Amino acid sequence: MFLSIAYYPILGKPLIFWLGLLSILSLILTVGFAYAARRRKLPLRWHMRMGKLTLLLALLHGLLALGAYV
Repeated sequence: MFLSIAYYPILGKPLIFWLGLLSILSLILTVGFAYAARRRKLPLRWHMRMGKLTLLLALLHGLLALGAYV
């Protein structure tokens, strides 16, 4: 079941690829939000929200990857 979900094609690439890409982009944005919060250009709560989103995407990506091969 996980294999069919993980490798569901979206624009010619599997879902797991897109989740990995979104995870890394979310991580980069989280670091950028931390920098902006330090410079007082963005409230710290946005950094915290991005961190939670990053964690969610990374966990979903990891679970699909492990589920596809175990």
